[in-house]
Amino acid sequence: MPEIPEWVHNALWLTGGGIATWLGLLLTGRRDRKSAENQLIDQLQEELTRFRTQTDLRLKRLESENTAYRRYVFQLIDHINVSGITPLPWPDDIPR
Repeated sequence: MPEIPEWVHNALWLTGGGIATWLGLLLTGRRDRKSAENQLIDQLQEELTRFRTQTDLRLKRLESENTAYRRYVFQLIDHINVSGITPLPWPDDIPR
């Protein structure tokens, strides 16, 4: 088998090293891109969690206010009925 000249041997090593470096950079870039995608997903999930928490709190507050208003309306109706005043008819678009 013929002897490979030293310069060919060195050129092969340099080429192999360049290819390995290029491949490493390529794979690292993909990993970093996936990492950025995962960070964006995490950020969106956190924002969604905050939005849901705020919405739940708002809904509870509105339900509480609605219950208080309904209680007051029925107290007024009872007061009107006890006073002998004819109450206004209940609106059709409001549930009892």
